[in-house]
Amino acid sequence: MSELAAGEVAPLFEEICRDPDDDMPRLILADWLEERGDPRGEFIRLQCQQAADESVTSLDSDLRIRGDELLREFEPQWVGSLAAHCSQWTFRRGFVEFAATTAEQFIKHGARWLAEHPLQSVALSVSRGDLGRLAGCPHLARLRGLSLGSHWIETSDLAKLLESPHFPALRRLVMLGNHLRQEEAKLLASAAPLKHLELLDLANNSLRNAGLAALAGSPILAQLEVLLLHQNEIRAIGAETLAKTGTLTRLRHIGLRGNPIPAAGVERLRRRFGRRAIDI
Repeated sequence: MSELAAGEVAPLFEEICRDPDDDMPRLILADWLEERGDPRGEFIRLQCQQAADESVTSLDSDLRIRGDELLREFEPQWVGSLAAHCSQWTFRRGFVEFAATTAEQFIKHGARWLAEHPLQSVALSVSRGDLGRLAGCPHLARLRGLSLGSHWIETSDLAKLLESPHFPALRRLVMLGNHLRQEEAKLLASAAPLKHLELLDLANNSLRNAGLAALAGSPILAQLEVLLLHQNEIRAIGAETLAKTGTLTRLRHIGLRGNPIPAAGVERLRRRFGRRAIDI
């Protein structure tokens, strides 16, 4: 959105970036654009209306159809420089909100992307040493969601990232298949920047009972609503530890598929968190 992040609309764009949950500056900008015949205004308004109306879910809704028409015609223009280095992106409420790329490309170009889009979440493919370099990126701080692709993450690299002064106040953290063990679970459980975390996805790792115990006992993770632990070698002891926790009081969904938890342990969890909360 570089063509809009200048001149008289710059303050509106900055306000959108500063408070992405507020639709008001988006709708004011939509008015400004529509008055000048810019189709981006209509697109912003349509997507804001669609996001606000939870009943708009069908693919054939008028809002979705018109929004898709505009996107097919203008998407390359609205995506801008991000398209050259990202494998995927998602528009929401009129702007690119999510992008998938490599950690290397985010380190190189992320500052520019965040100047052009109110980007909130990224999925990064990582290689050895990327987390240390990522820790030094000031533009990391504006993210609310971070997903780190399947790659072996060393304990020391994860520590560098979590200790970074630029590490964001995340709402969502996804670390699928990163070979995380008890040591990494302890780092996550003690990382103060994660105190606002609402979703933590650690599926396909090796946390086992000890790693789950570190997470379940963490006061840092007290805001968690969704905890996904599929395929982590968690057994009866881990299930009992989770059922007894007094810290994860906001949990409403727990993913445990692929763990050898006996029926008695599953029932114990269902009594503690509710039958619908347990996915196993």
